[in-house]
Amino acid sequence: MSVKMFQSKLFRLFVRPISILLTVWCLCPFPALAQKWCWQDEGHASLRINGFLVQVTPLKQNGYYDPGCRAIVRDHEGKKVFVRSSHQMRILNVTGQDVNGDGQPDAVFEDYDGGAHCCWTYWIVSLGDPPGLVRKIYNLRDATFTKSSGDGRVLIHTLDGAFDYFDDQSHAFTPFPSVYLRLEGHELKRVNEEYWPRYAAEIRNSKSKLSENDLRLFREKGPVTDELLKPLNMEESEAYLETEENILSIVLAYLYGGKNQEAWKTLHRYWPPKDERRMRELIKNTAEGGFLGDTSRPKYGIIE
Repeated sequence: MSVKMFQSKLFRLFVRPISILLTVWCLCPFPALAQKWCWQDEGHASLRINGFLVQVTPLKQNGYYDPGCRAIVRDHEGKKVFVRSSHQMRILNVTGQDVNGDGQPDAVFEDYDGGAHCCWTYWIVSLGDPPGLVRKIYNLRDATFTKSSGDGRVLIHTLDGAFDYFDDQSHAFTPFPSVYLRLEGHELKRVNEEYWPRYAAEIRNSKSKLSENDLRLFREKGPVTDELLKPLNMEESEAYLETEENILSIVLAYLYGGKNQEAWKTLHRYWPPKDERRMRELIKNTAEGGFLGDTSRPKYGIIE
């Protein structure tokens, strides 16, 4: 078993149960009114908003419960205007707020498929006129919905799941760049540059973890490979993996924060020269396949 596979296995064995529990029990930025989730075949919640009934219920077919949940929205006549099923369904506490800026309340369901690190789908459903699905957002990482302190609009913050296992790295050492989004009508728009101070803080944090000796060794030896890590003990391996992760985190924070030139200057300064061109292309292609690409693509938010 390779070092990377061993580390990934450790992560799956010990961190996965904790991550799943945190996913189920996490507290959202909006005040929690009550328990509003269904996990596998347990849990039920109902909300009345603007004449609509918003529910999550265990999935029941032919008199038997399947290990799953259903999200339902009914209008004032009881007609279903939205129905979806998954391993877990949760009504987010942002429900009842105007998420897409059209002046009408919306419901937001979080659909988690039950995997170790993946995957999340968010269903934003209008509780106005006309009712129905406004947007679907899919990602390999979860998201938060918060009201901006300035204009009161809802901000969606997530990490770009396109980078999971980037360059054959384990999930535990994957550099996940932050993404800031706003829903305007049916359009999902990036607003990363409005939150540059947050990226700057991430850069400072990652830089503080790098020493000149770490950087010198990394540029001399090259990016992480099983062969490179093989003679190292666990502590040395982890330090080397963290060095690579911190360098890439800095590059990605610049890139996603809208400072492209700084991103490539940083890569040129820190990355092994012989591998710089390959890494630059890999970063660009991965980002364009994620949230720096077209956010209207089916994988990341098309209207169904």
